[in-house]
Amino acid sequence: MAERGRRGTAQARMNLGLALLDLGQLDDAVEHLELSRRHRSSADRAGHALTQLGLGAAQLARGELDAAHHHLVRAANTFRSVGDARGYAAALTNLVLVHASLGEHLDAAQAWRAALREYESVNDPTSRAAALLNAGATLLTNAPGQARTAYELLAESRRLREDVRPTAGLGRTLLYLGDAAAALGDRSDARRLWADAATVAEEVGDDRALAAADERLVHDVEAPPATH
Repeated sequence: MAERGRRGTAQARMNLGLALLDLGQLDDAVEHLELSRRHRSSADRAGHALTQLGLGAAQLARGELDAAHHHLVRAANTFRSVGDARGYAAALTNLVLVHASLGEHLDAAQAWRAALREYESVNDPTSRAAALLNAGATLLTNAPGQARTAYELLAESRRLREDVRPTAGLGRTLLYLGDAAAALGDRSDARRLWADAATVAEEVGDDRALAAADERLVHDVEAPPATH
């Protein structure tokens, strides 16, 4: 970073912040993303949007919902203004979780519908699968009467992940899909899906999802999905 100019420093800080976010080192991630934001030129709108998206995701993970909402809205607006459909959809996907956590269920529904519309216009099945997962989990948590819609969204998310190596996202999708099956009264399908979720979660080292799947299998009762 010492050898780079202002734009290069901002980019390097952002890349480091995103890598730290992926490793779960949230405080360090926020620090580097904030430094990236300060180094960005006001003319670098795309760079600002990416940095705001990273900050929003990190603050969401830290449970700082108001701050996350602020950064994600700014990211979404900027991505939309520069015509970046993939970035806009990514910001909306994270906003679904913020709105749901704040109890703003209508806003959450609007955000996931808008995100899915955007993903229809870009070839990004992995990100579309994440948006479907967030939408399905949000419906299960906040609108139990829409379990059938949640099941369909989660089933599509699973389909999009079937041809790639197992990931934490697949494990969480199977977990929530089991919850949706249970809500629809199909206990055998629910147990099968929870068992599949446990297998994937163990394989990828997702201890939280593994514990949730095991708990459902032991008690065989519906439980609200954990925040993901």
